[in-house]
Formats: sequence, structure tokens, C-alpha cells
Amino acid sequence: MDFDYLEFGLEQKINLGVAGNTSYIFKTANFLNRNDLRIIDYKFMRRGDPIFFQDPHKAFQALDSTFPVFQRFWQGNLVHEFNGALVNKIPFMKKLKIQEIAGGGILLAKERGLRYIEVFAGLERVFKWPFNPLSKVKLGIYVVGSGANKYNNPVQFKVGLTTWDRFRNKWR
Repeated sequence: MDFDYLEFGLEQKINLGVAGNTSYIFKTANFLNRNDLRIIDYKFMRRGDPIFFQDPHKAFQALDSTFPVFQRFWQGNLVHEFNGALVNKIPFMKKLKIQEIAGGGILLAKERGLRYIEVFAGLERVFKWPFNPLSKVKLGIYVVGSGANKYNNPVQFKVGLTTWDRFRNKWR
């Protein structure tokens, strides 16, 4: 193997109190040298799943295909969890313990001359796992819209299921 890969990024989580939590990841990367680059070391932009909602910090929900990137690319993902700040204003909705989430992503990739942007919004509910009281799962329903210079995706509806990692104290 003989390749050099350089990646710069910025990642931050911001607690906004009663307004919720915001987190973002922005990064840019490219291969400086690809003399002997094997497929295992490629950097791929993964296609969005047609049914399931993926981790919004690391994936694009409505991307039409998986493809490798070798030249410089720019990627950004933003997620805001409202923690019930909006839904709890509606009478009797607070008892349902529903939380709102919204966010988006942007991808600029030279390989395909691709300029891609997406936005999503959804409602989530945390359930305790009945067989193990220390674990919990988050079930969500989301709507995703995207736009790109190369293709058009219709608005999509997705379902998400996320488990709690009690050792790392975060959602997986």
C-alpha cells in the first residue's frame, strides 16, 4: 500500500438549554497520493437507505448511489434535537414524551461534479427495553427532502430505530 489521505474537520455539540441540543460535523478530505490504493482504503459516500433512517451525523439520507471519492470533497451535517421544546407546547402532548429533531447535510464532490443538499425533520420517542430495564431504544419517523444538480429525489418518509449504548452514554 502506498497512499496518503488528509482530512480536516470540525465537530461540536452545543447544549442550548430548554431549546435543545445542536451538533454539527464539517469536514474536507482528499487523497494526496494514490500510488497503490486498494479498494479497502477507498473513501465512499454511502447511498441513503430507502426505508431506514441512518445516523444523520455520518450519512446522507437521500443520496441516490454509493460512490468512491478520490479528489477533495466537502461534507457537512447538522442536527438539532429540540427535546420536546415545540411539541410540549401543545396541550396533552407532553404526556406522550415525543421529541422533535431536524437537520440537514451538504456534500460537494468533484468526482461527479456533485452539489447535494438535504434537510430532514422527524418525531422520536424513547422506549425502555422491557427485557432489560437498563437499556432503551429510540423509535422515530422522519421526512427527508433533498436537491442536487445531477438528479432529483422526491420527498421520502423513513423509520429509524436507535439503541442506547450505556457504556459510552450515547445513542448508537
